[in-house]
Amino acid sequence: MKSGFLSDYEDKIVNLDMTCIFDSNYIFKSIVKKSDFSFKSEFSLTVILLIFFACSKKDNPESLPVIRSFYPTFGLVGSSVTIYGDQFIPTVPPEKGVGPFTNTSIVAFNGTVAEAEYVYQDSIGKQYIYPAKVPAGATSGKITVTANGKTVSSLDDFIVCVPIYLPNVEVTSVPASGAWGHDVAIDSEGSLYVTHTDPDNRIVRITPDGIVSTLAGSTDGFKDGIGTNAQFGAPWDVATDGEGNVYVTDGVRIRKITSDGQVSTVAGSTPGYLDGTTANARFGQLEGIAIDTAGNLYVCDVDNTMLRYLVVRRIAPDGTVVTVAGSTSGHLDGPGSVAKFDRVTGISMISNGTFYIAQSDDGPIRKIVVH
Repeated sequence: MKSGFLSDYEDKIVNLDMTCIFDSNYIFKSIVKKSDFSFKSEFSLTVILLIFFACSKKDNPESLPVIRSFYPTFGLVGSSVTIYGDQFIPTVPPEKGVGPFTNTSIVAFNGTVAEAEYVYQDSIGKQYIYPAKVPAGATSGKITVTANGKTVSSLDDFIVCVPIYLPNVEVTSVPASGAWGHDVAIDSEGSLYVTHTDPDNRIVRITPDGIVSTLAGSTDGFKDGIGTNAQFGAPWDVATDGEGNVYVTDGVRIRKITSDGQVSTVAGSTPGYLDGTTANARFGQLEGIAIDTAGNLYVCDVDNTMLRYLVVRRIAPDGTVVTVAGSTSGHLDGPGSVAKFDRVTGISMISNGTFYIAQSDDGPIRKIVVH
């Protein structure tokens, strides 16, 4: 006989399954009676826990949905939100991939049901809903997900942004301006100049009456010349002077386009960092460009793979190239040789020697004054 009453009842304990066909009260009382209370207290506790575990599994056959987080935490009506969590739909076997799978749960923003078509599964036990569109009529509050008849709420509120619009504003499209425009400048006669990046790599001119023409550029490359015979590699920003000339930052070069489409290279050749003259100057990745009334060009030289500098440089009409401000990445105000930028991308001249720098990566607007 095996260790007392254990041999008599071990089959009953082992055979307890999710069906809970045994009445837990009855089993416990039977064990107590037949053992005459001689079993150890630890064993009785084990039996109770086994019975409770088996029956609780039967009472909760489905896992509850879980909202762990969502991003972004605010947005306009119609914007998309990703909801991270689990059990929005039944767990999908790994061999079926990560999705998208049809969403069978119901998403609501503070009680207003949203459009949320798909669920993705990045691993077993982790799912996310995307996109969940903020519905019309939604107000700030909890995000809820209802799945398997159970509803769960986010811990944090989602903030619905409600703009206060300026009245009497009309927005129209410029006729035939096309797509892929990266930056735009306007001359004294009202003509627009637009940089078209991939796949066009050209500069487009749009006159005030809607007449669109290619000022210069055609296919990807680097070539000076007239009109479509010229080539640009990565035209980014554009500026105009008072004489009808257009200046373009193009990768590691500054290009000039006259009003009749003649393209020439002002400065730059191979990547690097070298001040001096326009004939030997080197630049990294040129983005923003501005020009003052004296003809000085100011450019944002934002990066070079090896050197990692973020600077503003000036190309003067006499052909000298100098660094105005900046060095390696950082944030520091002070004289030009001390100042640091997070990332300089846009530049706007307000008067000769005074301009503003826009920074990406959530950096503040910086003001530069050249005395």
